[in-house]
Amino acid sequence: MRIAILSLHVGAMAHYASSLAQALREKHQVACFYPYGVAAEHLATADEAYTYPIPQWATPQELLGYLRTPAIIHGLKRDIHRWQPDVLHVNSGHILYGLFLKSLAQRYPVVSTIHDIDPHLGERRPFEHLKQAPLLNHSRIIAVHSEGLRQMAITKWSLPPEQVSVFPMAFNDVFSAWRSNTPREPKTILLYGRLRGYKGIQVTLDAMSTVLERRPDTKLIIAGQGDLAPYAKSIEGLQNNIEIINRFVSDAETATLFERCSIALVPYIEASQSSIPFVAASFGRPVIASRIGAIPEVVQHGETGLLVAPGDTSELAGAITGLLEDTALQDQLGQNAKRFINEQFGPKTICKHLEAIYAEAIARW
Repeated sequence: MRIAILSLHVGAMAHYASSLAQALREKHQVACFYPYGVAAEHLATADEAYTYPIPQWATPQELLGYLRTPAIIHGLKRDIHRWQPDVLHVNSGHILYGLFLKSLAQRYPVVSTIHDIDPHLGERRPFEHLKQAPLLNHSRIIAVHSEGLRQMAITKWSLPPEQVSVFPMAFNDVFSAWRSNTPREPKTILLYGRLRGYKGIQVTLDAMSTVLERRPDTKLIIAGQGDLAPYAKSIEGLQNNIEIINRFVSDAETATLFERCSIALVPYIEASQSSIPFVAASFGRPVIASRIGAIPEVVQHGETGLLVAPGDTSELAGAITGLLEDTALQDQLGQNAKRFINEQFGPKTICKHLEAIYAEAIARW
């Protein structure tokens, strides 16, 4: 089968698309269509990869890039037609899809992954409908990553149940090319990703104050893009026990951060799923995560990580302190997670699920 994967975002969405390509490539021919800025190592997971100057950030310079939209769309459609896929897999919504996805859907069966049915708590996404509508209108199959999300999609968008399929989240060892054997820091914990309120930033900062009472040598790293101004006072109070990297974090830096940390945090207040447990597992690092959304399907309490109630500062602090004091448990959870992810979410499993979804999309076309 010839499969085209269309993914117009950098960062985690590009990592996800790269994982899809890696899972499929052993048995199928795969081409990926990305924005500029995706690392060569991710491009190499596909048989062919194409990149385009698609704006990513809401800066004046980036917004001017939309003036080139007609040329971008012309080139992208031309390259997809030349590839002649049997199926087109669209990864997440984008504002540009309304301009050309319909014409592609007239020539190829479309499968679309939608990661979030509703905006996250506190997020403003005024154009979300414009991003998702082309996927909903022109996809033969909508793919999501949990049964809960499937039911939400069916209800919210009045979709026929047979149009919405579930398959395991694909997020393989995407940072392997950047491993540098950076020494592990036994007292360092990591909160990584897009920095938004729903990811439990304040809960983490409050928990750190309690952790430091018992473990004053603990360090918290917060890394990623986002507005940290609302947390300035709490951050200042942690002084030398916190390291802030408040910008887009490169793949190489990401690998170093996960090598440095002993524990990765996923203390979300609200979530559908997260790629962080997959990344942490690839480095053999345990996670402490909120018992919310589809996260417990990946993080099994006491087996592959620890789960806490969302928003519970005391429980989070206790879990951090206890795990910092038990290095043997850290190693056990990290290795269990690595093995579990490889067995349940590895390339062969993902490929098998996608083959069934693609066959259904082709049959429905």
